Amino acid sequence: ETILTPGMANATYAAALAIAMSSFDPDFPAMVIGNQVLGASAIDSRLGDRIRKTEGLSYSVGSTFSASSLDPVATFQIYAIANPQNMPKLEAIVREELDSLLGDGITADELADAKKKKLHEWHMEWTDDAQLAASLASALHAGHTMLYRAEHRKAVEALTAEQVVEALRKYLDLDRLVVVTAGDFAAAEPK
Repeated sequence: ETILTPGMANATYAAALAIAMSSFDPDFPAMVIGNQVLGASAIDSRLGDRIRKTEGLSYSVGSTFSASSLDPVATFQIYAIANPQNMPKLEAIVREELDSLLGDGITADELADAKKKKLHEWHMEWTDDAQLAASLASALHAGHTMLYRAEHRKAVEALTAEQVVEALRKYLDLDRLVVVTAGDFAAAEPK
């Protein structure tokens, strides 16, 4: 869907997919690492490397994946901000990167780097009192202990590239991906 926003300097790209998965699902760690490879970092990820560094289309680009601990409700999202005239190119590159991820898989180096970054991120969350308290409260509310976090850590450490790609292929149905762009596209058209 395209939303026209006359007078706005930047355009926004947003894509989302609802997935029936909770954070207890065996594929959850693989999806987290797959997202890490694709776009969890605007600088050091496939989307960041291609859209920000190589093409120079956006400083704000990335992807997210989250799942509830209570219900089988997960979301996969991609976002970017760009000049309206660059939106068709940005959309094409996002699709190319998704096709490449699902078709070609991930390299051993990408897997190792993604694991390292995600495990470090989780470790750093525990060094902040507020984030630690929030994690403890969330675990209590969901009815599990912090052993749950330790199990996630072990699952991430044990993942193979094939397991990550298998999970991505299982859940990322690109035909169901909802894509919305918003911007002043009329002003961006050549006169």
